[in-house]
Amino acid sequence: MQNIIDWIRNNKLTSVLFLILALVLFQGTTKNKYGNTIVSDAVVYQEAAGKRGLEQVPAQQRRVITSSSFSLLVEKVVDTADAIKLEVEKLGGYVINTNISHPESGDYAYLSIRVPTDKVPSIQKLLRDKSVKVVNENISGDDITDQYIDIQERLTKLENTKRRLEEIMVLAKDVDEIMMVQQNIFNLQDQIDSYKGQLKYMNEATATSLISIDLSTDELALPYTPLDVWRPGVVFKLAVRSMLGTLQQLGTAAIWLAVYAVLLVPVLIAVKLGLNIIRKRQSKVL
Repeated sequence: MQNIIDWIRNNKLTSVLFLILALVLFQGTTKNKYGNTIVSDAVVYQEAAGKRGLEQVPAQQRRVITSSSFSLLVEKVVDTADAIKLEVEKLGGYVINTNISHPESGDYAYLSIRVPTDKVPSIQKLLRDKSVKVVNENISGDDITDQYIDIQERLTKLENTKRRLEEIMVLAKDVDEIMMVQQNIFNLQDQIDSYKGQLKYMNEATATSLISIDLSTDELALPYTPLDVWRPGVVFKLAVRSMLGTLQQLGTAAIWLAVYAVLLVPVLIAVKLGLNIIRKRQSKVL
């Protein structure tokens, strides 16, 4: 015990450094759903949120990642898609991707857009106004307020620790001590940069909302689950479509048969003639 006390007296700077490092390591780490190291403490997010009163955070200050999807029956797919793109640009958003096709059953388009979160009601109103029928609408959100505040607190602690190490760096005279302090400053800076990156991602993810839009002139081409299990109108449409498909297959087979008949007919004639010759020879022998 006395030896430990003597060593501490003779290596005060190193002792302080070890104490700081022990405090940093004691905080611990874990990973969030994004796969990034962000949490720290023996308690889970919900417990931490309760202790800090995160449930009291005003609605306008909460961090929520929102996304929504719409399946719309429209009169003109291309015109509606162009109108949506134009409105998105006016609202300060952008189109991620667009896919337009023209199958025989009816035109179809898929759009993926991002708009500022506060402009989501405007784009939702446009979608409803432009549609003949909103076949399906789904809006979901992921509240990350507690994760966001946890990262901010962790970042503050790391920055304070880094400042203390920088103060120690000024007092250090031994080369080994300088290198040790410097290495730990670098490690802390890596963690700080990682947390800042996560905060930047969260700010950007919550600043805009992702909206997926399916457009079609044919309700059956839209991805949705009908409310009614059995609907005679839909069943009739499916039956007619199946019949037309069968007729198309038969027509296709007839066309192929007519084309190959140019080759098959001479072969069949030659086979028939050959059989006739064989029968005549057999009858003469008998």
